[in-house]
Amino acid sequence: MPDSAVAGKRFSSMTGSPKGKVLLAPVEPFRQHGQSGAWVSAFLPHTAGIADELCFIKGMHTDAVNHAPAISLLLSGGQIPSRPTLGAWLAYGLGNDTENLPAFVVMTSVSKGTTCGQIFYDFYWSAGFLPSRFQGVKFRGGGDPVLYLANPAGVSREMRRGLLDDIAKLNELKLREFGDPEIATRIAQYEMPSRCRPACRTMTDLSKEPARVLDMYGPQAREPGTFAHNCVMARRLVERGVRCVQVMHAGWDQHRSLTTELYTQCRDNRPAVGGAGEGFESSRPAGRDVGDLGRRVRPDAIYPGRTGRAQELGPRPSPVCVHQLGGRRRYQAGIVVWRFR
Repeated sequence: MPDSAVAGKRFSSMTGSPKGKVLLAPVEPFRQHGQSGAWVSAFLPHTAGIADELCFIKGMHTDAVNHAPAISLLLSGGQIPSRPTLGAWLAYGLGNDTENLPAFVVMTSVSKGTTCGQIFYDFYWSAGFLPSRFQGVKFRGGGDPVLYLANPAGVSREMRRGLLDDIAKLNELKLREFGDPEIATRIAQYEMPSRCRPACRTMTDLSKEPARVLDMYGPQAREPGTFAHNCVMARRLVERGVRCVQVMHAGWDQHRSLTTELYTQCRDNRPAVGGAGEGFESSRPAGRDVGDLGRRVRPDAIYPGRTGRAQELGPRPSPVCVHQLGGRRRYQAGIVVWRFR
């Protein structure tokens, strides 16, 4: 590693000094794509296919050196959880275009077979010091997307309506007495399942979604809880007026597994029809999501990462992992963010 590449730059204690480190060539080749000539890795063929529809921002950097602080900084502007996240600010400042769905929805996923997943903390979609009604609503990956859409066993719709009305009256008394906005949030949250029930059930019903559209997202688009399925849901939510949809996919922590788990993270199943070539798990849905969204609603779709990766070869794997290549180290610069033009 030449001194000119690292002089004056800060590295984390986990990364250590880059001096004397050996540079690591790309595991998969980079090639230029489209009229713009954008350089994209062979790991991301579907993203490469829409290169001319994307704007790549290559000068991003961060002050954080670990997972949770870096994600918090990316989403809220602060490494310490306490500030409102982007979706909360959008919901607070711009409101919502629909009363039947939350203004800020979050969906998470992780690749099957990976050991590189990170925990999704609730503060990644926190309202911070804003009223908590602006925090993100996490949609579940199976069953009803929002809890309590269905009435409990033995409880009729009329019984539940009466119970909620009585609770609302008690809460309204407390709200008038104390003026605490969190009480207003509680009243609204009790009403959310009833308000969202019809919209949620039609939104999650893919039976009327054309097969050709689902095929664009890959075979996992029909499997709830996967990244592909969440991308389909994100597009449907935006079409229905949801202000901000935050789709998070874990598993990008390949320090010592670039030649194994990075392929697991990116590889999708072969197409059900044709079977020529391989898709990539995160590339295909993300690429198709941007293309599909652009044709339909033209939103501000942004695909960021939390930290960069250094150019040098990291620690060699242990003797029990001789098939794995030593991975890259964390680096606060070299982050690429791309968005729809």
